[in-house]
Amino acid sequence: MYNALSTRTVSDGHRIELYFQRIQVFLPLFHRPRFEQYYLERNNETRYINLTIDRAYMFYGMLALSARFSSSSYFGGMNPKERGSQFARQAQAIYHKMIQDSIPHSTSLVWLQGHILLAYYNQACRPALGCDLMVATCIRFAYDLGLHRIDEDEPDSVDSEQWVRKEGQRRAWWCIWELDAFDSISSRRPFTINWNRVFVFLPVSDEAWFSNTPVRSAMLSSDLLQCWKALRDSPNQDERAWFLISNFILAQALELCQQRHVSLKSINDIETVVSCFSLLFHEKFRCGVKNPLLDDNTCSKSNWSTLTRLMVQSYVQHFKILLSLF
Repeated sequence: MYNALSTRTVSDGHRIELYFQRIQVFLPLFHRPRFEQYYLERNNETRYINLTIDRAYMFYGMLALSARFSSSSYFGGMNPKERGSQFARQAQAIYHKMIQDSIPHSTSLVWLQGHILLAYYNQACRPALGCDLMVATCIRFAYDLGLHRIDEDEPDSVDSEQWVRKEGQRRAWWCIWELDAFDSISSRRPFTINWNRVFVFLPVSDEAWFSNTPVRSAMLSSDLLQCWKALRDSPNQDERAWFLISNFILAQALELCQQRHVSLKSINDIETVVSCFSLLFHEKFRCGVKNPLLDDNTCSKSNWSTLTRLMVQSYVQHFKILLSLF
């Protein structure tokens, strides 16, 4: 058991709640009501005492990401980017201890969440040696937990408790997929995840998940010509789900750019998919795209919509690269 987080460190301006204010909006990994009920409603003096190694690992990852937004005097005049380094080192130490001491440990969702948080921190603050290894380990852990096939049976309905649990697993999977996409695109290396063996619904809105209200979603087809229409007729119209589709299309376009031989048909197919997706997206979010709102309640949704628009604009640049090959 770990007495991992001192009360002073956490409560003196570095509270876990800061994660949900600043990080959850772009890394929507946790079911906030249940997380707060389980961890934050306990006695202040004991809530971080006798933590399991999984939970200590997770908490340090949360603090590593959220510390840069703190206004606490605890950090003095430290550069915001460096404030999370002490927590990241603590998380890294736990991980290395598990490996070096060969501590028996089975992968859990909490352990995977901790690893995802540390991998995001490394990509944001330490884009150097080892980042790709963290991402690869996340993917291996996800495969160990069977997250790549949690919706393989495509059940028509599930009870709310089961749905909430599975949605949490989907969130973990999609966060890992974004890690893999970013790492592969930025390093110009092949993707690690095999899309032909993925059976995971796109994530739904936080509102539905937090209120334990099941919403039927859809899978993202690995077929480029079909992927753009994944949410066309789906009850799930969450902005982040649409962003993930746009990210997938961009990844396919970049993959095409790096091939030795590219056919004109392949370029035409990409152009068709981008046009169809762009028209469909603007039809679904016409008002929100033109007049994005950035208050506390809509900031996350507006950000995902804006990012999707930027993705669509990026396609144009990559078309120019592809066309220059002919």
